[in-house]
Amino acid sequence: MLMHYPHLSHNQRKIGLELYQVNPEKKSVKLLKSYNISLYWYLYYPYSQLLIVSCGVAGALLNPFVIQNGSIHRLMKFEVEFGRSNTRSRLLEREVFIISIYNTLYIAVLRSGIHDSTSSDIALYKMSMDRTEVPKLAHILHLDMVGAFALHGFHNLVIVHHQSSRTSLIFDIGLEEVSKNGCILYPLYKTSLNCSDSLQAKFSHEFKLYSPFWVMFQPNLITDASVGVFTSVLLDPVEAENYIEDKYRYLRFLYNRCVPKSVFLENLRHCVVANKLKLKQVKHIFDWLAKAIARRCQPTSKYNDTGVKYVLMAEQHEEIVIEQEDIVGNLFLLPDDYTLDQKQRFLQYMLRYLTALLENKLEVQPYFLNEILVPTMIGMGHLERLHQLLLYRIIPDSKQLAFQLLSHEAKYSPLVQLALDMLSRLGTATEEIVEILIARNLVVEAIRFLESLQLADKVNGLKLIESAWKENRLIRYAVFSYFFERGSKAKNCITTSEQFEEFLKKFETLFDDEEIEAARRNFYSMSTS
Repeated sequence: MLMHYPHLSHNQRKIGLELYQVNPEKKSVKLLKSYNISLYWYLYYPYSQLLIVSCGVAGALLNPFVIQNGSIHRLMKFEVEFGRSNTRSRLLEREVFIISIYNTLYIAVLRSGIHDSTSSDIALYKMSMDRTEVPKLAHILHLDMVGAFALHGFHNLVIVHHQSSRTSLIFDIGLEEVSKNGCILYPLYKTSLNCSDSLQAKFSHEFKLYSPFWVMFQPNLITDASVGVFTSVLLDPVEAENYIEDKYRYLRFLYNRCVPKSVFLENLRHCVVANKLKLKQVKHIFDWLAKAIARRCQPTSKYNDTGVKYVLMAEQHEEIVIEQEDIVGNLFLLPDDYTLDQKQRFLQYMLRYLTALLENKLEVQPYFLNEILVPTMIGMGHLERLHQLLLYRIIPDSKQLAFQLLSHEAKYSPLVQLALDMLSRLGTATEEIVEILIARNLVVEAIRFLESLQLADKVNGLKLIESAWKENRLIRYAVFSYFFERGSKAKNCITTSEQFEEFLKKFETLFDDEEIEAARRNFYSMSTS
Protein backbone atom coordinates (compact mmCIF):
# COMPACT_ATOMS: atom_id res chain seq x y z
CA MET A 1 0.00 0.00 0.00
CA LEU A 2 1.12 3.54 -0.69
CA MET A 3 -0.20 6.79 0.80
CA HIS A 4 0.03 10.01 -1.19
CA TYR A 5 -0.57 13.55 0.06
CA PRO A 6 -1.04 15.99 -2.85
CA HIS A 7 -0.56 19.64 -1.87
CA LEU A 8 -0.85 23.18 -3.16
CA SER A 9 2.38 25.12 -3.06
CA HIS A 10 0.94 28.59 -2.54
CA ASN A 11 -0.23 28.01 1.05
CA GLN A 12 1.90 24.98 1.91
CA ARG A 13 -1.18 23.02 3.03
CA LYS A 14 -1.63 19.51 1.74
CA ILE A 15 -4.93 18.68 0.13
CA GLY A 16 -6.37 15.19 0.42
CA LEU A 17 -5.36 11.60 1.18
CA GLU A 18 -4.98 8.95 -1.48
CA LEU A 19 -4.46 5.23 -0.90
CA TYR A 20 -2.81 3.27 -3.72
CA GLN A 21 -2.26 -0.44 -4.18
CA VAL A 22 1.16 -1.29 -5.59
CA ASN A 23 1.52 -4.46 -7.68
CA PRO A 24 5.26 -5.18 -8.09
CA GLU A 25 4.68 -8.05 -10.51
CA LYS A 26 2.63 -6.00 -12.94
CA LYS A 27 4.55 -2.83 -12.10
CA SER A 28 1.28 -1.02 -11.65
CA VAL A 29 -0.33 1.31 -9.12
CA LYS A 30 -4.07 1.40 -8.47
CA LEU A 31 -5.98 4.11 -6.61
CA LEU A 32 -8.16 2.45 -3.97
CA LYS A 33 -9.61 5.36 -2.01
CA SER A 34 -9.18 9.08 -1.50
CA TYR A 35 -10.29 11.79 0.92
CA ASN A 36 -10.44 15.50 0.19
CA ILE A 37 -9.14 17.19 3.31
CA SER A 38 -6.97 20.25 3.93
CA LEU A 39 -4.17 19.41 6.36
CA TYR A 40 -1.03 20.91 7.86
CA TRP A 41 0.85 17.78 8.87
CA TYR A 42 0.32 14.17 9.85
CA LEU A 43 1.65 11.55 12.28
CA TYR A 44 1.76 7.84 11.56
CA TYR A 45 1.76 4.99 14.10
CA PRO A 46 2.83 1.87 12.18
CA TYR A 47 1.94 -0.70 14.86
CA SER A 48 -1.80 -0.20 14.26
CA GLN A 49 -1.50 1.74 10.97
CA LEU A 50 -3.02 4.81 12.59
CA LEU A 51 -2.73 8.17 10.84
CA ILE A 52 -3.40 11.46 12.67
CA VAL A 53 -4.06 14.43 10.38
CA SER A 54 -3.85 18.05 11.55
CA CYS A 55 -6.44 20.37 10.04
CA GLY A 56 -8.67 23.28 11.00
CA VAL A 57 -7.80 26.97 11.34
CA ALA A 58 -5.02 26.47 13.91
CA GLY A 59 -4.20 22.86 13.13
CA ALA A 60 -5.86 21.83 16.41
CA LEU A 61 -8.56 19.74 14.74
CA LEU A 62 -7.13 16.22 14.68
CA ASN A 63 -8.64 13.65 12.36
CA PRO A 64 -7.66 9.98 12.90
CA PHE A 65 -7.60 7.47 10.04
CA VAL A 66 -6.89 3.74 10.20
CA ILE A 67 -5.37 2.22 7.06
CA GLN A 68 -6.02 -1.51 7.16
CA ASN A 69 -7.21 -4.27 4.84
CA GLY A 70 -6.81 -2.15 1.72
CA SER A 71 -9.08 0.63 2.95
CA ILE A 72 -9.05 3.92 4.85
CA HIS A 73 -11.32 4.04 7.90
CA ARG A 74 -12.09 7.55 9.07
CA LEU A 75 -12.61 7.92 12.82
CA MET A 76 -14.25 10.73 14.75
CA LYS A 77 -12.25 13.95 14.62
CA PHE A 78 -11.64 15.96 17.76
CA GLU A 79 -10.28 19.38 18.64
CA VAL A 80 -7.52 19.87 21.18
CA GLU A 81 -6.62 22.89 23.24
CA PHE A 82 -2.93 23.81 23.04
CA GLY A 83 -2.68 27.35 24.46
CA ARG A 84 -3.14 29.37 21.30
CA SER A 85 -1.78 32.92 21.48
CA ASN A 86 -0.25 35.65 19.31
CA THR A 87 3.13 33.97 19.59
CA ARG A 88 1.74 30.47 19.15
CA SER A 89 -0.88 30.58 16.44
CA ARG A 90 -0.80 26.98 15.29
CA LEU A 91 -0.37 23.50 16.73
CA LEU A 92 2.89 22.06 15.47
CA GLU A 93 3.76 18.50 14.56
CA ARG A 94 6.51 18.29 17.19
CA GLU A 95 3.93 19.02 19.91
CA VAL A 96 1.77 15.95 19.21
CA PHE A 97 2.72 12.32 19.87
CA ILE A 98 1.10 8.90 19.48
CA ILE A 99 2.03 6.64 22.38
CA SER A 100 0.99 3.23 23.66
CA ILE A 101 0.38 2.83 27.41
CA TYR A 102 -1.14 -0.22 29.11
CA ASN A 103 -2.64 -1.73 25.94
CA THR A 104 -4.27 1.58 24.99
CA LEU A 105 -3.38 4.22 22.40
CA TYR A 106 -3.17 7.86 23.47
CA ILE A 107 -2.67 11.10 21.58
CA ALA A 108 -0.36 13.30 23.68
CA VAL A 109 -0.51 17.07 23.11
CA LEU A 110 2.06 19.44 24.61
CA ARG A 111 0.26 22.56 25.86
CA SER A 112 1.47 25.83 27.36
CA GLY A 113 -0.27 28.72 29.08
CA ILE A 114 -3.55 26.85 29.55
CA HIS A 115 -3.79 27.73 33.24
CA ASP A 116 -1.01 30.31 33.62
CA SER A 117 2.03 31.55 31.73
CA THR A 118 4.56 29.83 33.99
CA SER A 119 3.67 26.21 33.40
CA SER A 120 3.00 23.69 30.68
CA ASP A 121 1.27 20.35 30.63
CA ILE A 122 0.60 17.38 28.41
CA ALA A 123 -2.94 16.30 27.59
CA LEU A 124 -3.52 12.60 26.94
CA TYR A 125 -6.50 11.78 24.72
CA LYS A 126 -7.61 8.16 24.85
CA MET A 127 -8.41 6.48 21.54
CA SER A 128 -11.40 4.15 21.28
CA MET A 129 -12.12 1.12 19.10
CA ASP A 130 -15.58 2.56 18.46
CA ARG A 131 -15.34 4.72 15.34
CA THR A 132 -18.37 6.73 16.49
CA GLU A 133 -16.75 7.68 19.80
CA VAL A 134 -14.74 10.89 20.03
CA PRO A 135 -11.32 10.50 21.72
CA LYS A 136 -11.66 11.78 25.27
CA LEU A 137 -9.28 13.71 27.50
CA ALA A 138 -8.13 11.07 29.99
CA HIS A 139 -5.13 12.59 31.80
CA ILE A 140 -3.31 15.88 32.19
CA LEU A 141 0.39 15.56 33.00
CA HIS A 142 1.38 18.64 35.00
CA LEU A 143 4.93 19.78 34.16
CA ASP A 144 5.16 22.92 36.35
CA MET A 145 7.79 24.48 34.07
CA VAL A 146 8.10 26.10 30.67
CA GLY A 147 10.60 25.85 27.85
CA ALA A 148 11.58 23.26 25.28
CA PHE A 149 10.20 19.76 25.89
CA ALA A 150 10.43 16.41 24.17
CA LEU A 151 8.54 13.24 24.95
CA HIS A 152 9.08 9.49 24.90
CA GLY A 153 6.51 6.81 25.63
CA PHE A 154 7.90 3.38 26.54
CA HIS A 155 7.80 0.91 29.45
CA ASN A 156 4.17 2.13 29.83
CA LEU A 157 5.61 5.42 31.04
CA VAL A 158 5.47 8.95 29.70
CA ILE A 159 8.97 10.44 29.95
CA VAL A 160 9.16 14.18 29.37
CA HIS A 161 12.59 15.70 28.76
CA HIS A 162 13.11 19.37 29.67
CA GLN A 163 16.02 21.00 27.90
CA SER A 164 16.90 24.03 30.04
CA SER A 165 16.79 22.19 33.40
CA ARG A 166 18.37 19.06 31.87
CA THR A 167 15.88 16.84 33.67
CA SER A 168 13.46 14.10 32.69
CA LEU A 169 10.05 13.77 34.33
CA ILE A 170 8.61 10.27 34.79
CA PHE A 171 4.82 9.79 34.69
CA ASP A 172 2.98 6.52 35.34
CA ILE A 173 -0.78 6.62 34.76
CA GLY A 174 -1.06 3.02 35.99
CA LEU A 175 -0.57 3.84 39.66
CA GLU A 176 -3.66 3.30 41.81
CA GLU A 177 -3.73 6.82 43.21
CA VAL A 178 -4.03 8.29 39.70
CA SER A 179 -7.74 7.45 39.47
CA LYS A 180 -8.34 8.98 42.91
CA ASN A 181 -6.83 12.33 41.91
CA GLY A 182 -8.95 12.75 38.80
CA CYS A 183 -7.23 13.33 35.48
CA ILE A 184 -4.43 15.61 36.76
CA LEU A 185 -1.19 13.75 37.30
CA TYR A 186 2.12 14.96 38.71
CA PRO A 187 5.55 13.43 38.02
CA LEU A 188 6.28 10.25 39.93
CA TYR A 189 9.88 11.38 40.12
CA LYS A 190 12.49 13.46 38.30
CA THR A 191 15.82 12.25 37.04
CA SER A 192 18.46 13.10 34.46
CA LEU A 193 19.81 11.21 31.50
CA ASN A 194 23.28 9.70 31.77
CA CYS A 195 25.51 8.82 28.86
CA SER A 196 26.44 5.14 28.82
CA ASP A 197 30.11 4.20 28.89
CA SER A 198 29.85 2.51 25.50
CA LEU A 199 28.44 5.68 23.89
CA GLN A 200 30.89 8.03 25.61
CA ALA A 201 33.80 5.85 24.48
CA LYS A 202 33.04 6.80 20.88
CA PHE A 203 33.83 10.47 21.56
CA SER A 204 37.05 12.19 22.53
CA HIS A 205 35.05 14.91 24.27
CA GLU A 206 32.08 14.81 26.61
CA PHE A 207 28.83 13.87 24.89
CA LYS A 208 26.42 16.74 25.43
CA LEU A 209 23.08 15.72 26.89
CA TYR A 210 19.75 17.51 26.33
CA SER A 211 21.24 19.12 23.24
CA PRO A 212 19.11 21.57 21.21
CA PHE A 213 20.10 19.48 18.18
CA TRP A 214 18.32 16.42 19.49
CA VAL A 215 15.35 15.05 17.57
CA MET A 216 13.15 12.50 19.37
CA PHE A 217 11.43 9.51 17.79
CA GLN A 218 9.01 7.12 19.42
CA PRO A 219 9.18 5.07 21.43
CA ASN A 220 12.67 5.78 22.86
CA LEU A 221 15.00 6.97 20.08
CA ILE A 222 17.20 10.06 19.90
CA THR A 223 19.18 11.44 17.00
CA ASP A 224 21.77 14.21 17.34
CA ALA A 225 22.54 15.69 13.94
CA SER A 226 25.43 17.79 15.28
CA VAL A 227 27.56 14.72 16.04
CA GLY A 228 25.84 12.12 13.86
CA VAL A 229 24.49 9.92 16.67
CA PHE A 230 21.38 7.75 16.60
CA THR A 231 20.81 6.13 19.98
CA SER A 232 18.12 5.04 22.42
CA VAL A 233 16.97 5.87 25.94
CA LEU A 234 16.81 3.03 28.44
CA LEU A 235 15.34 2.96 31.94
CA ASP A 236 16.26 0.63 34.79
CA PRO A 237 13.10 0.28 36.92
CA VAL A 238 15.05 -1.00 39.95
CA GLU A 239 16.99 2.28 40.20
CA ALA A 240 13.70 4.11 40.77
CA GLU A 241 14.03 3.03 44.41
CA ASN A 242 16.48 5.92 44.80
CA TYR A 243 13.69 8.37 43.92
CA ILE A 244 10.47 6.74 45.19
CA GLU A 245 10.43 6.74 48.99
CA ASP A 246 7.05 5.06 49.38
CA LYS A 247 7.77 1.32 49.14
CA TYR A 248 4.21 0.50 48.14
CA ARG A 249 4.38 2.89 45.17
CA TYR A 250 7.82 1.55 44.29
CA LEU A 251 6.53 -2.03 44.21
CA ARG A 252 3.62 -0.95 42.04
CA PHE A 253 6.07 0.83 39.75
CA LEU A 254 8.16 -2.35 39.44
CA TYR A 255 5.07 -4.47 38.83
CA ASN A 256 3.85 -2.14 36.08
CA ARG A 257 7.23 -2.38 34.34
CA CYS A 258 7.00 -6.19 34.10
CA VAL A 259 10.44 -6.70 35.61
CA PRO A 260 11.72 -10.28 35.98
CA LYS A 261 9.68 -12.23 38.50
CA SER A 262 12.69 -12.85 40.72
CA VAL A 263 13.40 -9.10 40.97
CA PHE A 264 9.86 -8.27 42.05
CA LEU A 265 9.71 -11.12 44.57
CA GLU A 266 13.05 -10.12 46.06
CA ASN A 267 11.89 -6.54 46.59
CA LEU A 268 8.51 -7.68 47.92
CA ARG A 269 10.16 -10.02 50.41
CA HIS A 270 12.52 -7.30 51.57
CA CYS A 271 9.60 -4.95 52.22
CA VAL A 272 7.44 -7.44 54.13
CA VAL A 273 10.31 -8.82 56.22
CA ALA A 274 11.37 -5.29 57.16
CA ASN A 275 7.71 -4.44 57.91
CA LYS A 276 7.73 -1.48 55.52
CA LEU A 277 4.21 -2.11 54.24
CA LYS A 278 0.85 -1.72 55.92
CA LEU A 279 -1.39 -4.77 56.09
CA LYS A 280 -3.87 -3.09 53.73
CA GLN A 281 -1.11 -2.46 51.22
CA VAL A 282 0.01 -6.09 51.34
CA LYS A 283 -3.60 -7.11 50.65
CA HIS A 284 -3.65 -4.81 47.59
CA ILE A 285 -0.43 -6.37 46.29
CA PHE A 286 -1.90 -9.85 46.65
CA ASP A 287 -4.95 -8.60 44.74
CA TRP A 288 -2.71 -7.54 41.82
CA LEU A 289 -1.14 -10.97 41.67
CA ALA A 290 -4.42 -12.89 41.97
CA LYS A 291 -6.16 -10.77 39.34
CA ALA A 292 -3.27 -11.32 36.93
CA ILE A 293 -3.67 -15.10 37.28
CA ALA A 294 -7.45 -14.81 36.86
CA ARG A 295 -7.09 -12.68 33.71
CA ARG A 296 -4.66 -15.16 32.23
CA CYS A 297 -7.21 -17.94 32.75
CA GLN A 298 -9.96 -16.03 30.94
CA PRO A 299 -10.58 -16.83 27.26
CA THR A 300 -9.14 -14.20 24.94
CA SER A 301 -11.52 -12.57 22.50
CA LYS A 302 -10.60 -12.40 18.85
CA TYR A 303 -11.31 -9.23 16.92
CA ASN A 304 -12.12 -11.21 13.80
CA ASP A 305 -15.17 -12.65 15.53
CA THR A 306 -16.67 -9.23 16.30
CA GLY A 307 -17.14 -8.04 12.74
CA VAL A 308 -14.83 -5.04 13.27
CA LYS A 309 -13.20 -3.93 10.03
CA TYR A 310 -10.11 -2.56 11.73
CA VAL A 311 -8.22 -2.91 15.00
CA LEU A 312 -6.52 -0.12 16.93
CA MET A 313 -3.71 -2.27 18.26
CA ALA A 314 -1.49 -0.87 20.98
CA GLU A 315 1.79 -2.44 21.96
CA GLN A 316 0.99 -5.33 24.27
CA HIS A 317 1.55 -4.86 27.98
CA GLU A 318 2.36 -8.17 29.63
CA GLU A 319 1.86 -8.50 33.35
CA ILE A 320 4.14 -10.37 35.69
CA VAL A 321 2.53 -13.73 36.40
CA ILE A 322 3.45 -14.82 39.91
CA GLU A 323 1.99 -18.18 40.83
CA GLN A 324 0.92 -19.39 44.26
CA GLU A 325 4.06 -21.47 44.69
CA ASP A 326 6.17 -18.34 44.08
CA ILE A 327 4.49 -16.47 46.93
CA VAL A 328 4.56 -19.47 49.26
CA GLY A 329 8.20 -20.23 48.54
CA ASN A 330 9.41 -16.64 48.84
CA LEU A 331 7.24 -15.29 51.66
CA PHE A 332 5.53 -17.97 53.71
CA LEU A 333 8.28 -20.48 54.52
CA LEU A 334 9.06 -18.95 57.89
CA PRO A 335 12.50 -19.47 59.45
CA ASP A 336 12.63 -20.99 62.94
CA ASP A 337 14.34 -17.91 64.37
CA TYR A 338 11.37 -15.63 63.65
CA THR A 339 9.94 -14.00 66.75
CA LEU A 340 6.34 -14.51 67.82
CA ASP A 341 5.42 -11.04 66.57
CA GLN A 342 6.94 -11.78 63.16
CA LYS A 343 5.05 -15.06 62.90
CA GLN A 344 1.83 -13.31 63.91
CA ARG A 345 2.39 -10.70 61.20
CA PHE A 346 3.13 -13.27 58.51
CA LEU A 347 0.05 -15.23 59.51
CA GLN A 348 -1.97 -12.10 58.72
CA TYR A 349 -0.25 -11.97 55.32
CA MET A 350 -1.19 -15.60 54.66
CA LEU A 351 -4.83 -14.95 55.48
CA ARG A 352 -4.89 -11.89 53.21
CA TYR A 353 -3.38 -13.92 50.39
CA LEU A 354 -6.00 -16.62 50.90
CA THR A 355 -8.73 -13.97 50.73
CA ALA A 356 -7.30 -12.53 47.50
CA LEU A 357 -7.28 -15.96 45.85
CA LEU A 358 -10.84 -16.75 46.87
CA GLU A 359 -12.18 -13.32 45.86
CA ASN A 360 -10.80 -13.90 42.37
CA LYS A 361 -12.32 -17.41 42.25
CA LEU A 362 -8.95 -19.15 42.09
CA GLU A 363 -8.42 -22.67 43.37
CA VAL A 364 -6.12 -22.60 46.37
CA GLN A 365 -3.24 -25.03 46.13
CA PRO A 366 -3.42 -27.76 48.80
CA TYR A 367 0.24 -27.31 49.71
CA PHE A 368 -0.36 -23.73 50.83
CA LEU A 369 -3.31 -24.76 53.00
CA ASN A 370 -2.18 -28.09 54.40
CA GLU A 371 1.54 -27.51 54.82
CA ILE A 372 1.71 -23.77 55.51
CA LEU A 373 -1.44 -21.97 56.64
CA VAL A 374 -3.22 -24.53 58.84
CA PRO A 375 -0.05 -25.76 60.64
CA THR A 376 0.94 -22.14 61.29
CA MET A 377 -2.47 -21.35 62.80
CA ILE A 378 -2.43 -24.49 64.93
CA GLY A 379 1.16 -23.96 66.04
CA MET A 380 0.41 -20.40 67.12
CA GLY A 381 -2.76 -21.39 68.95
CA HIS A 382 -5.25 -19.69 66.60
CA LEU A 383 -7.59 -22.66 66.91
CA GLU A 384 -10.84 -20.78 67.38
CA ARG A 385 -10.05 -18.60 64.36
CA LEU A 386 -9.23 -21.71 62.34
CA HIS A 387 -12.55 -23.13 63.52
CA GLN A 388 -14.38 -20.13 62.05
CA LEU A 389 -12.50 -20.32 58.76
CA LEU A 390 -13.38 -23.99 58.42
CA LEU A 391 -16.96 -23.56 59.58
CA TYR A 392 -17.70 -20.87 57.00
CA ARG A 393 -15.61 -22.69 54.37
CA ILE A 394 -13.15 -19.88 53.88
CA ILE A 395 -10.63 -22.71 53.70
CA PRO A 396 -11.81 -25.16 51.00
CA ASP A 397 -12.50 -28.82 51.82
CA SER A 398 -9.91 -31.49 51.10
CA LYS A 399 -9.29 -35.02 52.35
CA GLN A 400 -5.68 -34.28 53.25
CA LEU A 401 -6.71 -31.27 55.32
CA ALA A 402 -9.38 -33.29 57.14
CA PHE A 403 -6.86 -35.91 58.25
CA GLN A 404 -4.48 -33.17 59.35
CA LEU A 405 -7.22 -31.70 61.55
CA LEU A 406 -7.78 -35.11 63.12
CA SER A 407 -4.12 -35.31 64.07
CA HIS A 408 -4.56 -32.21 66.25
CA GLU A 409 -7.61 -33.46 68.12
CA ALA A 410 -5.78 -33.34 71.45
CA LYS A 411 -5.21 -29.58 71.10
CA TYR A 412 -8.78 -28.70 70.12
CA SER A 413 -11.48 -31.38 70.20
CA PRO A 414 -13.97 -29.60 67.84
CA LEU A 415 -11.52 -30.27 65.01
CA VAL A 416 -12.81 -33.86 64.88
CA GLN A 417 -16.34 -32.83 63.99
CA LEU A 418 -15.03 -30.26 61.51
CA ALA A 419 -12.96 -32.97 59.84
CA LEU A 420 -15.93 -35.37 59.70
CA ASP A 421 -18.16 -32.68 58.20
CA MET A 422 -15.50 -31.93 55.62
CA LEU A 423 -15.13 -35.59 54.62
CA SER A 424 -18.90 -35.96 54.44
CA ARG A 425 -19.21 -32.96 52.09
CA LEU A 426 -16.51 -34.37 49.84
CA GLY A 427 -18.62 -37.52 49.38
CA THR A 428 -15.63 -39.72 48.58
CA ALA A 429 -14.54 -40.80 52.06
CA THR A 430 -17.26 -43.09 53.40
CA GLU A 431 -14.88 -45.80 54.58
CA GLU A 432 -12.58 -43.23 56.19
CA ILE A 433 -15.47 -41.69 58.13
CA VAL A 434 -16.55 -45.10 59.43
CA GLU A 435 -12.97 -45.88 60.50
CA ILE A 436 -12.74 -42.55 62.33
CA LEU A 437 -15.99 -43.17 64.20
CA ILE A 438 -15.00 -46.72 65.11
CA ALA A 439 -11.61 -45.55 66.36
CA ARG A 440 -13.42 -43.17 68.69
CA ASN A 441 -15.81 -45.87 69.97
CA LEU A 442 -18.76 -44.35 68.12
CA VAL A 443 -19.98 -47.52 66.46
CA VAL A 444 -23.67 -46.58 66.73
CA GLU A 445 -22.97 -43.23 65.04
CA ALA A 446 -21.07 -45.11 62.32
CA ILE A 447 -24.11 -47.31 61.62
CA ARG A 448 -26.42 -44.30 61.56
CA PHE A 449 -24.09 -42.60 59.09
CA LEU A 450 -24.15 -45.67 56.83
CA GLU A 451 -27.93 -45.87 57.09
CA SER A 452 -28.26 -42.24 56.00
CA LEU A 453 -26.34 -43.12 52.84
CA GLN A 454 -28.03 -46.52 52.45
CA LEU A 455 -24.62 -48.18 52.49
CA ALA A 456 -24.97 -50.43 55.52
CA ASP A 457 -25.09 -53.55 53.33
CA LYS A 458 -21.80 -52.69 51.65
CA VAL A 459 -19.53 -52.64 54.68
CA ASN A 460 -18.04 -55.41 56.77
CA GLY A 461 -20.63 -55.87 59.50
CA LEU A 462 -18.34 -58.12 61.54
CA LYS A 463 -15.93 -55.23 61.97
CA LEU A 464 -18.71 -53.10 63.43
CA ILE A 465 -19.88 -55.94 65.68
CA GLU A 466 -16.33 -56.50 66.88
CA SER A 467 -16.03 -52.80 67.69
CA ALA A 468 -19.37 -52.87 69.51
CA TRP A 469 -18.13 -55.68 71.74
CA LYS A 470 -15.73 -53.21 73.31
CA GLU A 471 -18.71 -51.20 74.59
CA ASN A 472 -21.38 -51.87 77.20
CA ARG A 473 -24.05 -54.57 76.97
CA LEU A 474 -26.71 -52.27 75.53
CA ILE A 475 -24.56 -51.25 72.56
CA ARG A 476 -23.48 -54.86 71.96
CA TYR A 477 -27.09 -55.98 71.99
CA ALA A 478 -28.30 -53.16 69.69
CA VAL A 479 -25.54 -53.54 67.10
CA PHE A 480 -25.69 -57.34 66.94
CA SER A 481 -29.49 -57.29 66.73
CA TYR A 482 -29.27 -54.79 63.85
CA PHE A 483 -27.07 -57.07 61.74
CA PHE A 484 -28.85 -60.25 62.84
CA GLU A 485 -32.17 -58.86 61.59
CA ARG A 486 -30.62 -57.84 58.26
CA GLY A 487 -29.46 -61.45 57.91
CA SER A 488 -27.97 -62.45 54.61
CA LYS A 489 -28.36 -58.92 53.21
CA ALA A 490 -25.18 -57.92 54.99
CA LYS A 491 -21.90 -58.04 53.11
CA ASN A 492 -20.39 -61.50 52.59
CA CYS A 493 -23.41 -63.12 54.33
CA ILE A 494 -21.90 -62.61 57.76
CA THR A 495 -24.70 -64.52 59.52
CA THR A 496 -23.33 -67.75 58.05
CA SER A 497 -19.72 -67.17 59.03
CA GLU A 498 -18.01 -68.93 61.95
CA GLN A 499 -17.05 -65.63 63.55
CA PHE A 500 -20.69 -64.53 63.51
CA GLU A 501 -21.67 -67.79 65.21
CA GLU A 502 -19.20 -67.04 67.99
CA PHE A 503 -20.70 -63.58 68.49
CA LEU A 504 -24.18 -65.15 68.44
CA LYS A 505 -23.26 -67.36 71.38
CA LYS A 506 -21.97 -64.32 73.27
CA PHE A 507 -25.08 -62.37 72.30
CA GLU A 508 -27.39 -64.99 73.80
CA THR A 509 -25.69 -64.60 77.17
CA LEU A 510 -25.79 -60.79 77.28
CA PHE A 511 -29.18 -60.63 79.02
CA ASP A 512 -31.24 -63.33 80.77
CA ASP A 513 -34.94 -63.86 80.11
CA GLU A 514 -36.05 -61.72 83.03
CA GLU A 515 -34.01 -58.71 81.86
CA ILE A 516 -35.34 -59.02 78.33
CA GLU A 517 -38.94 -59.29 79.55
CA ALA A 518 -38.51 -56.27 81.82
CA ALA A 519 -37.08 -54.27 78.92
CA ARG A 520 -40.06 -55.19 76.76
CA ARG A 521 -42.53 -54.06 79.44
CA ASN A 522 -40.72 -50.76 79.84
CA PHE A 523 -40.73 -50.22 76.08
CA TYR A 524 -44.46 -51.05 75.89
CA SER A 525 -45.34 -48.68 78.72
CA MET A 526 -43.30 -45.87 77.10
CA SER A 527 -45.04 -46.45 73.76
CA THR A 528 -48.57 -46.29 75.24
CA SER A 529 -47.99 -43.34 77.58
